[in-house]
Amino acid sequence: MTLNNQSNTPATYRPVIFVMGFRPFFLGAGFVAILTMTVWMLVYVFGWHPAWLGLGSLPAVLWHAHEMIYGYALAVIAGFLLTAVRNWTGLPTAFNRPLQILFACWFTARILMLFGPLELAAAFDIAFGLQLVFYIVRPIVKVRQWRQFGVVIVLSSLLAGNLLFYLGALEYFPLGTRLGIYFGFYLVIGMILIIGRRIIPTFIASGIGKPITFPNLLAVDVGIAVTYVVFLLNAVFLEFSIPATVSSSALFLLCSIRILSWYHPAIWSKSLLWTLYVSYASLGIGFLLYALVPMVGLSPFLTLHMMAIGTVAIITMSMMSRVTIGHTGRSIHSPPSLLNFSFILLCVATLFRVAGPIVFPQLYYELVLVSQVFWITAFGLFLFLFFPILTGPRIDGMDG
Repeated sequence: MTLNNQSNTPATYRPVIFVMGFRPFFLGAGFVAILTMTVWMLVYVFGWHPAWLGLGSLPAVLWHAHEMIYGYALAVIAGFLLTAVRNWTGLPTAFNRPLQILFACWFTARILMLFGPLELAAAFDIAFGLQLVFYIVRPIVKVRQWRQFGVVIVLSSLLAGNLLFYLGALEYFPLGTRLGIYFGFYLVIGMILIIGRRIIPTFIASGIGKPITFPNLLAVDVGIAVTYVVFLLNAVFLEFSIPATVSSSALFLLCSIRILSWYHPAIWSKSLLWTLYVSYASLGIGFLLYALVPMVGLSPFLTLHMMAIGTVAIITMSMMSRVTIGHTGRSIHSPPSLLNFSFILLCVATLFRVAGPIVFPQLYYELVLVSQVFWITAFGLFLFLFFPILTGPRIDGMDG
């Protein structure tokens, strides 16, 4: 994804980090990925919970789930869409002062979710969500790009899911907390299905440097869209029911067909290609594991973490890397050499968190700890590589 040469952002706007949405939100996502996982490791594995660490007055597991979805993942989505919609429509989304306010709401909510109070965290988080939807919807409506409204619907639904979570956490709607977590998580997966279908075959075709087209089969597209709606509703409201299990099995088959149609052996030589492929393949495996939970007694947390680390973490880091490199005037064909190691760390983290407990259930906490360390190291390396790029000007002298 690249911008056209016409800039919508005057060069007088500084600091450069607030010129385009991907800059602050990708930095913030990397920082939150490290901070929240470090806190979760200390709390979950080592039992550390000082009085000043409020975690929004929530059980630690709910805080962890919420911040991974509505803290980390939503920040990546925000940075991507604020940049992509500007590219799709040719109109600005949020930059300079509006972007500063938008980011401040998101970041303040993350701090308040650590230390409290929860009511104030909710106010800032919902304010962030409302602004984000506005900045995404406005340019799409202006140019009447109605085909982009699928993304708008998912983004608006994520806002509704976050609101449900807070209504539950503040005891206005007891079921809201659970519904907000699962609804939000599967909406993120749904957005990956929507956007991945559009960008993964295109990026692979352009990245391997050969004249090749990867077709999207209409029957597979329709099948995934319909089946995923069935899966999402049943997974949220009737967890591991027969319809949820059957639809997840169908999604495994459909995603397998799709990923096989996108395959080319040249992807393995390029870190920004094989990561897209592996993350989407992990999604299919996640659906398979979901179907196996009631059949063979697997822990439901295995399927969640297969999707959370193997799919969400890897594809979001890959997209953040690609967008950052491309929109700062660098060549996406020459990413930092150490970046590949960061992706490998996330793959290993997935193995320790998902496969490890199946093989060595007696070492569960030790395996979780190792996975957490790999996660923290991967995102630490990501920040090390991209902090100077995200905070510095484009190398070609253009704005953005």
